[in-house]
Amino acid sequence: MTQGSVEAILSSWLVEKQTGRLERSFSEFLDDRLRTALTFEEYSKEDRILVAKLLASRGFLTTLTAKDLGLPEDIFTLNTIKAMRGEKAIEELKEKSGDIKHLTLSEVAQLDPFNKRAEAIRSKAEALLEGGGQKDQFLTDVEKRLGRLFGREKKKLSPDLTTTYHHPDGHSETIHIDLEQKLQDFTTFYQQNHLDLPANFEDIIHDLWERNQTEIQTAIEQHGFDDLLLIPAGLSLPDLADKLQMENGYLEGSNFTTGGSFVGATDTQPDQSRLVLVHHSQNLEDRPELAPPSMSKARTSISTTSSPSPTT
Repeated sequence: MTQGSVEAILSSWLVEKQTGRLERSFSEFLDDRLRTALTFEEYSKEDRILVAKLLASRGFLTTLTAKDLGLPEDIFTLNTIKAMRGEKAIEELKEKSGDIKHLTLSEVAQLDPFNKRAEAIRSKAEALLEGGGQKDQFLTDVEKRLGRLFGREKKKLSPDLTTTYHHPDGHSETIHIDLEQKLQDFTTFYQQNHLDLPANFEDIIHDLWERNQTEIQTAIEQHGFDDLLLIPAGLSLPDLADKLQMENGYLEGSNFTTGGSFVGATDTQPDQSRLVLVHHSQNLEDRPELAPPSMSKARTSISTTSSPSPTT
């Protein structure tokens, strides 16, 4: 397909929408135009089959069947093609392609369909990082971000962690923590309560998890932590308490108010994001290991460290 044929297809779409002759999504319109070429019998059948498979593997022809194209039924049997041709997938494609968006000139200028601009940024970042000596933290973050964007960074550790904790009474508990689910839950929670998150909060959490997963697993196995808190940098406890208080306020115990309440709470490293391992238990009686002697032992055996290591 030449540039001229592509322009002709887009021009036809514009005419169709302006005249309002047909009510169909762009995906249906585009597939219909591609069918014209694929049913042109002056081209050899072998070539048309090959082109149909190539187009289908890239997401085109989804709204058509092999019969519509006059081609063998097995042309869409490749796994990559079958995955895109379920009934639900087809309806979703029609719905999305029917949602017309008008881009500003600025937005069009920022389009990078072939990743050329992103690859250029990656190349420059890699060149700067090859200079030897200690790596600049900003450039290291850029490299990791690009790695995640383009799928080149192979994560060594899973975002899921499953391990076993042996309770003091002898029974065992399987503890599972899903970092991705926690990220989604906490991000939604902070946004709904109008609490600002660092722009790279997700990257920071992933980095903390990946570099400290062994220590996190050990802490869970030794002390039975079964839940995870994700704390962004710069989070003020008094501000958090004000934004999260319910209609009737909140109840503070006398020992808490004597200690200074929320205002009196101090954070030695407020500029660091953290992972915090906790016991998900409303009543201390339900967790014998939280009795004072054991609790004291847990506090001394698990070190509290700042980002980029987790706080436990």
